[in-house]
Amino acid sequence: MAKSTGSRIFVWAMLAMVIVGLIGFGSTNLGGSIRSIGTVGDKEIPVNTYARAMQQELAALQAQTGQQITFAQAQQFGIDQQVLARMVSSTLLEAEMSRVGISAGDTNLKEQLLQISSFQGIDGKFDRQAYTFALENAGLNEREFEQQLRDELARDMLQAAILGGTASNTSYADAIVAFIAETRDITWAELTLADLTSEAPLLTDDEVRSFYEDNIAAYSLPETRQITYAWLTPEMIIDTVELDEQSLRDAYDRRTDEFNTPERRLVERLIYPDDAGAQAALARIADGSASFEDLVAERGLELIDVDLGDVTKSELGAAGDAVFDGNNLTVVGPAETSLGPALFRVNAILAAQSVSFEDAQPMLREELAYDRSSRVIDAQVTDLEDMLAAGATLEEMAQDTEMQLGKIGYHASASDEIAGYAAFRELAQSVTADDFPEIGNLADGGVFAMRLDRIDPPRPEDFEAVQDRVSEGLTNAKRLEQLVEQAEALKAKIEAAGDFDAAGLTKTVETGLGRNSPVGGALTTLTTEVFNLGAIGQIATYSAGQSVILYQLDAITAPDMDSDESNALVQAINQQIESSLDQEIFESFANAL
Repeated sequence: MAKSTGSRIFVWAMLAMVIVGLIGFGSTNLGGSIRSIGTVGDKEIPVNTYARAMQQELAALQAQTGQQITFAQAQQFGIDQQVLARMVSSTLLEAEMSRVGISAGDTNLKEQLLQISSFQGIDGKFDRQAYTFALENAGLNEREFEQQLRDELARDMLQAAILGGTASNTSYADAIVAFIAETRDITWAELTLADLTSEAPLLTDDEVRSFYEDNIAAYSLPETRQITYAWLTPEMIIDTVELDEQSLRDAYDRRTDEFNTPERRLVERLIYPDDAGAQAALARIADGSASFEDLVAERGLELIDVDLGDVTKSELGAAGDAVFDGNNLTVVGPAETSLGPALFRVNAILAAQSVSFEDAQPMLREELAYDRSSRVIDAQVTDLEDMLAAGATLEEMAQDTEMQLGKIGYHASASDEIAGYAAFRELAQSVTADDFPEIGNLADGGVFAMRLDRIDPPRPEDFEAVQDRVSEGLTNAKRLEQLVEQAEALKAKIEAAGDFDAAGLTKTVETGLGRNSPVGGALTTLTTEVFNLGAIGQIATYSAGQSVILYQLDAITAPDMDSDESNALVQAINQQIESSLDQEIFESFANAL
């Protein structure tokens, strides 16, 4: 695509800003006395130019990922080849420009140099010293840089000549908009297992066994890591922790503001420049000629602008007495504030709360006991680690300490008890049989250690162990088949009567349903089926989990192609099409060269 003047300026400005960071990149990493990495026609690809392009690409990747990308990593990702391909294409165009005699004059070159902000002084004008300094730090001389800029301008002219006449046919965009913006009206009803009129099917042993074998994946166990563990949590020893009353009282005193809160009121404040104006406004509210909302609007404000939220009496300062006098939800004032006289509207009264020490004691006791249990466990960690280091087994740890022994068949879906802790799950997924048990920390202040006993591969569960589940699954499958048959019968009944009400179901009518609109607010896959219907009045069924949907197409509405929304969509699609055409034409031209 042809580049705009603004984009060229931006590119060179960005080059100028990173130029200081490019010192020595080419000469250090890409080869001593080597000056070129190749030629295209009679045009060389300078090693320093390639180095700068690589550095810019790495910097862009670092900005996107937030991680430092090394040159070796760039090679693994093929980034060096992508940069090389761009360099070859660029040099190819330069060779073609040289062949056909396209070049940028000194006037154009000067205009571009003067517009690069990184070469401008604080007065906004071109600064020769800054220009020279930046080029020297990048290992460039003025002739090299200006030739590159001249080539860039010439490439723009060549691209403009190639792509200047590209235009798309609007009928294509019109067809796309007509398709995606079409809406439909439907009537639908849901038939669930509770609506079944037929009896539950009777199952034979052979049917159950066959269903188990046909759906063996649903009755198989995943790879399971058999793990022995020892663990200790604050909850296990909380009953052994002793608390004296003074500790509880100290905790209560530290949180007195939490247990004892003063009365608060939800208040709005409207400030006036003088007392007379505030008095006049209050009088209008009193005689009913204006509401508080009217007064707010007259001041050019909205209610959110005057809302103070819930405040205490002390927070209102001198106005506190007026606002907290009485228990009426009303407008009071005028009252003095630091901003001037104001009217206050009281919207709600939040009563003071007071929780006595006796009432707070159970909660305080539980929290303090849990905290002390955590500290008791923390104090034992060193001793537990020493025991493991001395060769104690997990069984011995459970026997000689307060740790409790357990076993678990761990897999990705396990979440019971200790498997609910993220630290345990993370280690359980990676532990090996050769790993020595170590103390790990749990999020609630507990500790654990584990040992991998063996790994059981994926395997089917024994039929006898899952027979009840298999029977239930087969029953549900057969009931769903019955439900589909019942829905088909109702469909035929609706078609014969010519009226959806003949189904005797609770129906829902949806209008203006778009291709991305979920039916009933949830059934997104049904929408695709709705748009596959071609005739008004057509009825179909759709199986959705444990239910069946009956739906009828009521109307098809084409979009208004003259609306602002449709015109905007057409314009956006046309721009995408033209952009794609430009890219393909230019690639074809480059490939031909």
